[in-house]
Amino acid sequence: MSRIGAGLQVAMGVLLWTGCCLELWGQRTASMGWVISAVHPDPTPSLGAPDAEFVALHLLGAPPDSLSLAGMRLAWNGHERGLEAGPRRPAGRTVVVHRRSDSAAFSGWSIERLALDSWPALVNGGTVIELRDSTGEVLDAFSYAESDLEGGGRPLLRRDPRGCGAHPNRLPWTTGMSPFKPTGEGAWPSGPSDALDQAEVFERVLPRGPGRLEWRLGMALDPVSRATAKGHIGGEETEVTWASDSAVTLSWAGRLSEMPPGEGAPVVRLGPLRGCRPGAEWKQLRHPCERLRGQGAIEPVRLLADPWAGDPEHAAEFVELVNTSNHDVDPSAWDWDGGSTMRRRPLEPGIPIRFSAADVQPWPGLRNGGGSWTVWAAWGAKAMSLSWGPCGHSQRAMAGQGLPLVREARRDAAWHTEGHPVQDPPVSVAGYGCLRDWTGELTGVVLHTNRPVSLMVPRWARWTSAAVQSEWRPLMAAGKRPHEWEVAINEPVLDGLQWPSAWTLEWGKDSLNPEGQVSVSCPRIPLPGPVQLRVDEILWHATDTAGEFVEVVNRSDFPVDLSGLQATLVDVDTPFPSDWRTWVDPLTSLVLLPGEAMAFGECPRWFAGPHPAAGPRTWAVESWLSLPNTAGTMRIRLPSAGLAVLDSLGWTSDVEGPWWWRAEDWAWGRGDGAGLYPMPNRASPGSPNGLDVPSCDEKGGGVDVVEVGGWPAVSWSLDAAGHGLSVGLVSWPEGRLLRTYTPPPETTAGRWVWNGLDGLGQPVRPGQVLVDVHWRGASCAGRKRHRIRVPGYGG
Repeated sequence: MSRIGAGLQVAMGVLLWTGCCLELWGQRTASMGWVISAVHPDPTPSLGAPDAEFVALHLLGAPPDSLSLAGMRLAWNGHERGLEAGPRRPAGRTVVVHRRSDSAAFSGWSIERLALDSWPALVNGGTVIELRDSTGEVLDAFSYAESDLEGGGRPLLRRDPRGCGAHPNRLPWTTGMSPFKPTGEGAWPSGPSDALDQAEVFERVLPRGPGRLEWRLGMALDPVSRATAKGHIGGEETEVTWASDSAVTLSWAGRLSEMPPGEGAPVVRLGPLRGCRPGAEWKQLRHPCERLRGQGAIEPVRLLADPWAGDPEHAAEFVELVNTSNHDVDPSAWDWDGGSTMRRRPLEPGIPIRFSAADVQPWPGLRNGGGSWTVWAAWGAKAMSLSWGPCGHSQRAMAGQGLPLVREARRDAAWHTEGHPVQDPPVSVAGYGCLRDWTGELTGVVLHTNRPVSLMVPRWARWTSAAVQSEWRPLMAAGKRPHEWEVAINEPVLDGLQWPSAWTLEWGKDSLNPEGQVSVSCPRIPLPGPVQLRVDEILWHATDTAGEFVEVVNRSDFPVDLSGLQATLVDVDTPFPSDWRTWVDPLTSLVLLPGEAMAFGECPRWFAGPHPAAGPRTWAVESWLSLPNTAGTMRIRLPSAGLAVLDSLGWTSDVEGPWWWRAEDWAWGRGDGAGLYPMPNRASPGSPNGLDVPSCDEKGGGVDVVEVGGWPAVSWSLDAAGHGLSVGLVSWPEGRLLRTYTPPPETTAGRWVWNGLDGLGQPVRPGQVLVDVHWRGASCAGRKRHRIRVPGYGG
């Protein structure tokens, strides 16, 4: 049974057992009394009604009944003003209350007036005006919002004086109507009953976090309810705050005494309340409010950010969520960037639930150009996050066509167009960036990934260098872009990140599942020489223009930050500033080491996906300009290094390749000279072609791991001093680090045998051990892992 159905069953059970889910509070349908018949909060512009604020009172009853205003008071916005009693007025009489200084605005109107020397302004933003008797009891109330005023100049009139002073019984004044009196008896529109029997259903009572609950009643109530209603939960009285005529918040402090947390459902009581129609009864509401968890494993699985206005099936943005945990999750207390759910809709395990503007108000909006959401639980924890963009579509032609994006309900799954699945590429790192403060001092490092971090399994990373190896620490999704991880660094690492020093950053799901490594070295400020960037590979004639790309390589002898990189297709010696398109946001750091390259295009999936030889070093350019097929010229510059053009490349349709070449979808490479040549593998955007450090085995040296008497022994022979070597001993499969060993950096060859003692000098027990050896230096690098069973001690 669904959670909503269970809630309804509980509510029906309470109804059958107690007979008082809707308790009669008492009849309050007096045949005679004063009611507020009109208010005029905003007299500007002047449209024919009196050019002044006023409140009109109408005496409800039938002749020969009469009544004075003895003891009557008007109150709004925390102010209260007493009214002169005056003579007894006959039933049907209307009295206008206004500011004495505005008396001239009522000349020419045949109406009884009551002027006040002190008049608190009626705010245009909306309020509730109450009519009270001498004891403070609220006899009548009239509410309005800014949207009801329709720009001003129109008093708000009560339709039926027997009905309440809320929205269903109001209308704006128009020429030909009295601006003071009710529009007429019996003017109430036909419709369903005012009974509150639907106000107790499960979905209308929403827990909004610790000590806070919202009851959305589903209908406009008599505004007098704001003064009379009291709330209780679990036997404790609550504070009652009205957000509107149909929504109220109950709040309390401390733990409930009637029902401890986790033991059943505390009963919520609210009343007395009544509807807006004439003769509506006063009632007391009650509901068993079951408390559910507000957090779990939530996956976005379907999303529509760019609907077509004329599409009846997808006329509004939406996102569908799936709860992959083994318990229900209640999103009632989530903060959707300022929005809240309008109904209580728990996420049951494995069942997709759609949320749109009708379900969350105010709706945060799904930008067509892409964006990110972070939805927070009431206590500040992250409840759910997601990122999306046009590059999530399987093909460029599908973006902007009103087609939803879909993905599997699992971490690391990527978006694709509904009905057009594509294989998810492995999670990879496209590059890294160096963060600096306003003084230029280095403060951190970010990794640029090929997935939105919000959709990925949490990753861990550690720093390694020639002689030091840090602990594995979690990567943080705190970058400025959805595809950025921020890497935690300490002082020793920070000091060694400036070129020519470098660290290796290993990353993966955990210490036993490394997925990749990145060499990190940050540029010095100022740069030690002129920047040399060069277009290394280009594809300008693509069957689909989304397949075009340009690969840029760093030919400098030092790292270069491509932050602010720009390109133009304008074939003049000095392009105007408006001719340049920015490829890398000036606020985003993207560093290329000497010899490293980065491929730029509209979307990596579109320009790199079709090529088997493509690599991970790809970058999406929001302001991409299509490259002409016939002839063109590409220029690039880096404003942070000066406004001069760093490289220029031209092409024409006359270029020809060998017999195996064809014009469409074939990239051209650039050798050391100025000429172009067709790529032998058709195209390889983002493939590694930097100054990679070769394996030491290729240089005649190396590292070996063998067993000596059942214990691991590591031997090494490197061609030069200064190579860092690190040995890690990890218990298998627990993954607990037992021991590390690092030889002196001046050692070029050696041998080390483990004695079976851990890092604290304690003997280990028998079992399997993973021997993880890393080495790196100026001439070579490598890694070996070997798993053996050790005899241990005391086994």
